[in-house]
Amino acid sequence: MNLGKNSELFVFNLYNPPNVLLNFEFFKTSRIFILGGNLNARTKQIGCVGENENGIILERIINELDFSVINDKRPTFNIFNNNYFEILDLFLVSSSLIDKITDFSVLNSQDMTSDHFPIEASISMGYQLENKSAAKRFKL
Repeated sequence: MNLGKNSELFVFNLYNPPNVLLNFEFFKTSRIFILGGNLNARTKQIGCVGENENGIILERIINELDFSVINDKRPTFNIFNNNYFEILDLFLVSSSLIDKITDFSVLNSQDMTSDHFPIEASISMGYQLENKSAAKRFKL
């Protein structure tokens, strides 16, 4: 999405497997983005019960690169038979966009076949997207 004045907003999803370290350098490449996904990063800074190496990297991303985590500290992961809950799925946004997030929810009432609950966030950018492909006219 182009925000004008040579600014672009990148929106993407990321699944980071549990045995793969988050790439700190990746987060330095773009300063304006919204990322949603399972980072497999546990840190008490975002409300997790446990901590791991990806959690330490996530803390660096938040603190050194000025990103914010969007989650209201509700668990997004559950091992039902062990009654274990954790926050693994989240939105990570450039701090300059934090005031654009108008709502966040964990959809834990959904009947899912996964041990992860879906998450959603509402964003108000004040821009209207134009569907350029619909605007094209063809002569037959």
